[in-house]
Amino acid sequence: MNLYNSQEEVRQIIISDMVNKRGTIVPIIGDDTIVYKENGTGKEIPFQEFIVQEFLKKYPQIEVGDNVLASMKNRGYYGLSLLSQHYDVTGRYLDDFMDFVKKNQSCIQLRQEVSDFLATFNFPIIITTLCFDIIERQLEGKIESYKTIWYKLKQNNSALPPRCVYHIFGQATDGSKWVSDEDLLLTFLLSHNSHDHGATGLTNYLKENEKKLFVLGCNLPNWLFRFLWQPTKAESSSSLKTTQGYWIHKEKPEESFENFLKKKNFSADEQVKDILVKATQMLQEEQRKEAEAREKTMDAEEHFDVFISYASEDRPIATSIFEALKNMHVKAWFDDRGKGEITPGQPYWQKIENGIKHSAHFMPIITGNWVHKMTNTSSLKDETNMAREWLEECRKSDSPIQLKDNYSIPVIIKDSVYNNVPIINTYVESLSACGILPISLFQKISSRMFDGKDISFFEKIEW
Repeated sequence: MNLYNSQEEVRQIIISDMVNKRGTIVPIIGDDTIVYKENGTGKEIPFQEFIVQEFLKKYPQIEVGDNVLASMKNRGYYGLSLLSQHYDVTGRYLDDFMDFVKKNQSCIQLRQEVSDFLATFNFPIIITTLCFDIIERQLEGKIESYKTIWYKLKQNNSALPPRCVYHIFGQATDGSKWVSDEDLLLTFLLSHNSHDHGATGLTNYLKENEKKLFVLGCNLPNWLFRFLWQPTKAESSSSLKTTQGYWIHKEKPEESFENFLKKKNFSADEQVKDILVKATQMLQEEQRKEAEAREKTMDAEEHFDVFISYASEDRPIATSIFEALKNMHVKAWFDDRGKGEITPGQPYWQKIENGIKHSAHFMPIITGNWVHKMTNTSSLKDETNMAREWLEECRKSDSPIQLKDNYSIPVIIKDSVYNNVPIINTYVESLSACGILPISLFQKISSRMFDGKDISFFEKIEW
C-alpha cells in the first residue's frame, strides 16, 4: 500500500478488502467493544466503566481519587490492576467481578455495529480478548452457532475446531484463570509464547492459511500488542507485498506504534463505527443481490426431496443419513453438502428458508440434543417453526403449492434419551400434545426409529 495515500483512501481500501477478501480475514475482538446497556432507557456505558460503578456502589466506604477513577474506567488492564488493588476486599475482587457480570448478563452486550458486522460476515474463526462468552451468546440464532475455545495456562492448546470463538486470555468460569490485571496478562502472554503450552492450534491455522488479522477496538497497550504479535501473526513465508492486517481503534495511536504497524504491513484507522457500518452495508447489499439472482434462477432442478433438520451436535449421524439418502438417489437439502451448504459470508436464514420452501418433505433428526434445543430458545426451534409456517401456508385453499400428506418424516435415533427419559414415538407425541413441538409436524405422525445402520425403512418412504 502506498504510504502517501490519504486516511480516507486507506479507510476505503480497508472497507473494500473486508468485503472482497473476507475469506482471508480473522477478526480479533477487544474488550472495549462491550457495553452495558440499561434496561428501559437503552443508555450505553463502556463495560469497564460499568464494573467500576458496581464496585463503587458495593463498597462506598472506600475512597478513590478522581485521577485513579478515570484510569480505572479508561485504561484497560492497567485500570483493572488499579481496581483490584483498591477493591481486593478480603480477597473477594474476582468473586465480586464475576457476580456483577452474572447478574447483569442480559445487559452486557457487544456494540450494535460490532454485532451486526460479525453476524453479516459470519467468520469461521473469531479471536477475542474477552474472558466471557458474550460474542457466542449474542450471535446465537443469527448465524450457525460457534464452539467456545478457552486458551488454558500450562495445558495443551493444539485443538482448533473448524468454527469457533477463541478466547486468547483464558476462561472466566469453573475457577480457571482469566486475565483480570496486568500481572496475569503478562503470565498469559508468556504462556502464549511457550513451546509446550502455546496456542499452536490457532497460530498454525493463521500461518498455514495466510490469514490477515483484523484487530477491532482492542484496548491492549501498544507494547503488549507487540508482545502478542509473535504468537498470533499471520505471515507468509514469502516477502510481504500486500496489507497484512488492520488495526481499528478509537483514537489515533502514538507515532512509534503507527510506525510499527506500517512495518508489519498493517493499515490503521480510528473510525471504528464508520468502517464497520459501511463494510456491513456493502456486504449486505452484495448478499441481497446474490439472493435475488438465486431466486431468479431457481427452477425444478434445484428442488429437493427432503430437508434434513438436526442439532449441530448430531452432525455425524445426520451426515450418515444424508449419505444413505444420496446413495438411494433421494435429493436431500443438508447444510453441510451440495447446494444447501451454508458458507461463510452467505445469508444463513435465507438459505434455511429457501431449503425448506424447495423441499417436498421435512425430516427432523430427533435425539436428546434435538429435544433440548426444541425446549429452549434456539435457532433449531426457529427452523422447525419455519417449516410449520410453510406447511400451513401451503395448506391454504388459495395456495398454488401442494405438499404431500406425509410432508413431515420425524426420525428418532435409537437409544436417545432426554433427562433420563427414553425418546420414543409416544414421547414425541406427548411433547406435541403439550405444545412444545408443532402439532402439524408431530401429532398423529409415526416417527421412524433409526439404529444408525438399517436404512431399509428409508427405501419404503413415498418420496
